[in-house]
Amino acid sequence: MDPRVPKTLDEIERRHHEQLRMLASRCDAFYDGDHHEALSMAAIVSNLVYDHGQSAKSLLSMLDLKTSTRFLDSRTHNNLTLATARGVWPRTPMPYKEYTGSDLYGFDTWWSEQEFQIKFVDLVFTRSDLVKALRDREGGAHVDPNSDYRIAAIERSQSQWRSNITTNEDGSQAMEVVFHLGDPAEIDELTAGTEINGFVLASMCAIAEELLFSLTAEPENRNRMQSEALRRPLYLTETEIGVARLSLRIDLERLRELSRGDLDTRQEIGIEIATRQIEWALAQEPITNAELEVQRLVPESLRSAGIDWP
Repeated sequence: MDPRVPKTLDEIERRHHEQLRMLASRCDAFYDGDHHEALSMAAIVSNLVYDHGQSAKSLLSMLDLKTSTRFLDSRTHNNLTLATARGVWPRTPMPYKEYTGSDLYGFDTWWSEQEFQIKFVDLVFTRSDLVKALRDREGGAHVDPNSDYRIAAIERSQSQWRSNITTNEDGSQAMEVVFHLGDPAEIDELTAGTEINGFVLASMCAIAEELLFSLTAEPENRNRMQSEALRRPLYLTETEIGVARLSLRIDLERLRELSRGDLDTRQEIGIEIATRQIEWALAQEPITNAELEVQRLVPESLRSAGIDWP
């Protein structure tokens, strides 16, 4: 007796909608700072679109939607992500209402033919490549002792993307993103700013967002946009803002006290960079989780300069 019981069409449709809701919640969690959720996105995307012979049939194929659906391509400059001072995000900064039919493609082209780079490293992926690598090797559905060579190269290389705090003519400060040309190993660690990473997981989130746009009916699909998804979860309550400001001010006083000690040039530069990072965070109105990321970056800046920091 076959222990398997075929699902009804209603049950398959229910699973389809559940997977879309799960994918949307994973994307929202990614914007809220849980970047590891991109790994589970790979498994959900596979459930929705990946067919493997007779042994694995996607939900889109079960519902006979794969050939009729047009899939969003959000690539710009041959990549899916956008590096900002707040981190790396899917490259969907414009409202989804601005995408047109020229940005939509058939499944095979979207899944297996369109190529993109990650972190501008000279290695290319298709969406199929990245989804399968994260699903099968990096923990989406399984952890393999071996990584895809491209993932390993990207994760182990020093990033050429850095964030710096600059001072304007009027004395105000701003965070800028810089891409350093040449060998990243030769970047001056004291003047190059903070290394920006996370491009692999952000690329996976971009694929998930493209799929949400493609599989959600008009006009609901156009209600998702990166700027809104970023804005909502990042803002803190008044109580959290008060605690955050107090913590940052305590750190600032510690730095000022340290700066009066006997320091070498490397330590002086490290303290100056950390001080400017905190001053920038305190100047933001209102303060958000993105500014609080400074609290994680400051110890890294100081330790790289040879300074112990609690």
